[in-house]
Amino acid sequence: MRKRFDEAYGPIIDNFMETRQAISELKQLEERHRDELRNGSAAKIAANGHITITRPIEVQYRGLIKEFFLKGQMIISTIPRVGKVFGLKTSFFFADDAKYSKGAKHLEQKWPNAILAIKHLDWARSGWYSDFNSFRNRIVHESFKFPNTTYEVDADSKVTPKFPALSDVADNCKLFEKLCECILELVEACVIFFFSTQLRGDQVIMQIPEDQRDPANVRKYRLCMRLGDRVVPIGH
Repeated sequence: MRKRFDEAYGPIIDNFMETRQAISELKQLEERHRDELRNGSAAKIAANGHITITRPIEVQYRGLIKEFFLKGQMIISTIPRVGKVFGLKTSFFFADDAKYSKGAKHLEQKWPNAILAIKHLDWARSGWYSDFNSFRNRIVHESFKFPNTTYEVDADSKVTPKFPALSDVADNCKLFEKLCECILELVEACVIFFFSTQLRGDQVIMQIPEDQRDPANVRKYRLCMRLGDRVVPIGH
């Protein structure tokens, strides 16, 4: 199983790293563009105040945003493939509402410890994933025309950019970082559930409360055993 798991989970790691790289490159592009505008190498201001951008970034900017959404969706769509390694049919995770509701109910009846994954899925489907998927579809399938960066001259006679915002969060990089966190938490909850189906009946994977985590240890979960009404950690 370990080899099959690594083969199924590997693309999630690769694509997650590439989403992080897209965010990093987007930040660098914005910072470099601001610097070049301020030093006058990327724009010219005519006598009448008209601004000409001599080093436009629109193509690269749109490309990085498209890359983020494509790679993010690849991560999400790979989750059911990981579930197959554990003999679980989870394609309903991202199906329509009727199929999802039926599949989630069946899964929770068979595996009560699926509740955390289901909660994350409910939250994702009703919030961030719905918006994420809608925007991805518009970019990929509907030739969405992304707004261009706008420019103005500040009090110091320097050109300043206003990058187009995809949401109420004006900073696209901050928005993407938040979406990355959401995707990671969803993957984490699902994979923990997948592994929990392989445990003995008296074993359970528990999330460590934040105030009990070791700052020097990145672990968020621990294997525990049910002893009567108690649940105690196994090992350290």
